[in-house]
Amino acid sequence: MSSVQGIVDEIIIVDTGSTDKTKEIALKYVKEVFNFKWNNNFGEARNFAQSKAQGEWVLILDADEYVDSNNLKSTLEELKIMKITLMHMRLKFIISQAIMERKLFNISQ
Repeated sequence: MSSVQGIVDEIIIVDTGSTDKTKEIALKYVKEVFNFKWNNNFGEARNFAQSKAQGEWVLILDADEYVDSNNLKSTLEELKIMKITLMHMRLKFIISQAIMERKLFNISQ
């Protein structure tokens, strides 16, 4: 969790029935730990966790996984730039389409 803390917008932690200090440790990073009764299905547990997320993008890590913080920061910056570029391209397309429609139907301004 420390590899993403301060970089991602939110951290969702789901406990599937731990009996050790998992929840106690997790509460150092988040205000709430969600409980999910373990049913031998990793997919359902992950889907439950994802249902709690509020963001547009979701990064899923198991308790024993981590990311390189610098790489994650760079990736997020690139995604932000791509999103701005795509929004700009969409705006250009909409404007171009509107201009073309005026020409096709001889609509005056």
